[in-house]
Order: sequence, then structure tokens, then C-alpha cells
Amino acid sequence: MASVVASYRTVRRIILAQNGGGALTESAPVLHVLFDQDGRRQITSVPFSSHQDPAVDTWITELRKHGVELGYTVRALSWKGETYLSTEAQLGYFATTEEVIPFPATGSWLENAIRLENRWHRHTGRLQEQAGTDLPR
Repeated sequence: MASVVASYRTVRRIILAQNGGGALTESAPVLHVLFDQDGRRQITSVPFSSHQDPAVDTWITELRKHGVELGYTVRALSWKGETYLSTEAQLGYFATTEEVIPFPATGSWLENAIRLENRWHRHTGRLQEQAGTDLPR
């Protein structure tokens, strides 16, 4: 296993017709596992049912125990069970992005989720400033 990147997947999106419209998006965690097989980088995703799913912390604990590099991105790469991006596009994203930040060495998913999201937004804001462009958020 080369590394694991924690992220979100969109579980449900509800379009609100009343009170000014807008949308309500429900998400759940997902771990993107990057590994090498037959000399090629591969990816598989481990989705969880909700942010309160205790299996997320079990995975994080075991990955830390085995010294696997943990990262985080706020980018949602899947909708329910379907991927937004092909496997090749996901691998390309993880190979080239500067948006992945380190996942803390301690604490649970819920303890870290809000801090990570805030840290990610600060990080990508700095990337935008350095590039002088607007990256999509």
C-alpha cells in the first residue's frame, strides 16, 4: 500500500424548492487506497455509511499502526457508489494535485474532519495566491 487519502463521497443531494432554493448535500467518508500492483499504480476506494461509522476509525487506527501515509482532500470523487472520475482520472488527480494535505497522526475521523477541512481550504487558498489563479473549490 503506497498511501491512503481520506475524502468524502456524496450520498444524497436534495434540491430545495422553497425558502430561496439551494441544495442540501449529505456526505460520508471514503478512503482512497493507492497501491502498486504489477509495476503500475492502482486505486481502490473504501466507502463508509456515515461520518459516525466506527469502521472509519478502525481503518485509520490500523493504517497508522502499519505506518501507511495518510492524506486528506475535500474533493468528493464519487456519488453514492458511482465515481465522478474514471480510475485513470483519479490516479492522475492524486499523482499531480497539490491539494492533498497530511492527515493528523492522532485523533478520530470526527475529531479531525472540521479541522482538516479548514486546513485544506487555507492550503488551497495559498496555492491559488501563489499561482495567481482561481482553482475551483
